[in-house]
Amino acid sequence: MTEEDQSIATLSARRPLAAKAYEYEAGYLIEHHAHASGQLVYAVSGAMRVAAGDGVWVVPPLRAVWIPPDALHTVYMHSHVSMRTVYVVGQRARQFRRDCCVVTVSNLLRELIVEATTFPDDYTLNGRYRQIVELLLGELRTSPQVHLHLAEPRDQRVRHVTDRLKADPGDSRPLRCWARSAHASERTLARLFIKETGLTFAQWRQQARLLAAIAMLAQGLPVTTIAIDLGYSTPSAFGTMFRRALGRAPSEYFAD
Repeated sequence: MTEEDQSIATLSARRPLAAKAYEYEAGYLIEHHAHASGQLVYAVSGAMRVAAGDGVWVVPPLRAVWIPPDALHTVYMHSHVSMRTVYVVGQRARQFRRDCCVVTVSNLLRELIVEATTFPDDYTLNGRYRQIVELLLGELRTSPQVHLHLAEPRDQRVRHVTDRLKADPGDSRPLRCWARSAHASERTLARLFIKETGLTFAQWRQQARLLAAIAMLAQGLPVTTIAIDLGYSTPSAFGTMFRRALGRAPSEYFAD
């Protein structure tokens, strides 16, 4: 039994959460797996990519991804990652969202997560431990959701395009060119993008570029290099998109 399995095995109504600290090198992949508990995956430093079901989520610092119980998922490390993860069991896990999502980690929630990693596996839910657990779960329930998600389509014509854009998000070919290679009309492909992903083709590609940018920033690449690689005419055009989406300039995103 792994350390992770042992931590989950100790959970019960009397001990509703367990938190652990892990260190991973860049490029490390946690293969397809699931937990009976819910899981909050948080990077104190570095950036991760979580793939589950019909989507991909990027997890930079100040953000965490909630993975509901029994959801099959993989986790890929874009850089060296100091991971802090919280497992939540039973009825407590069912109080949260039923789908994967990225949530904001406030300063308070961050400190509660870090403190929970110091709990012994056999802690008793009373006194100080109870106060921290209840406050952590309360903060998690009210944490705002952040749209760092890339929807995965099922239709093979749309998948033909999205798979290639994920491999090269800087590809700036217009939809009409993709329609030819996907063996669909431009109108059909445009309609399918909205139906399958909830986004237009242009919106989906911009989201793919945004998530790729976060991963590249985590690896320490210069903003100018990222802008060029992602198909932007100038670093300022890239910076405007990034700031509009995430509220801060690319150069400031990992500053904290």
